Amino acid sequence: MVADSTASKTSTNNAIDGSTSAAEVKATSNALRGGLADLLSTKDEVVAEVMKAPKRRVDNVITHLYDSVCVLRMHTRICQDLRQRYNRHYWDCKYQELGLTTGCVGLTTAIGMQDMRKPSRQLRPLDPGR
Repeated sequence: MVADSTASKTSTNNAIDGSTSAAEVKATSNALRGGLADLLSTKDEVVAEVMKAPKRRVDNVITHLYDSVCVLRMHTRICQDLRQRYNRHYWDCKYQELGLTTGCVGLTTAIGMQDMRKPSRQLRPLDPGR
């Protein structure tokens, strides 16, 4: 910390005087070279990332398509399950209707057959004078 403040005072004084030593010029030159090298490497990284953008875009499209397919498969499974449940319930009700109808027809036929076994009553003629 003390060295930094001393160096800054020296560079301030040199700026005022106009005199700079060779070591200071070399240190400043090395710092600029290091900053420039860092800037170039950062630029290369940015260019590389920009060049990867089409691959990432295709990857994103593929991922989105995969997610859409998974959602579609889930919906088809739900629809298929609902269709199976509906068909099962529909045919259970149809079998119940068929059984109830058959039972009612059988009961009606049995009652009708019992009435046929009984001797039929003779109807009395209507008395017109009454």
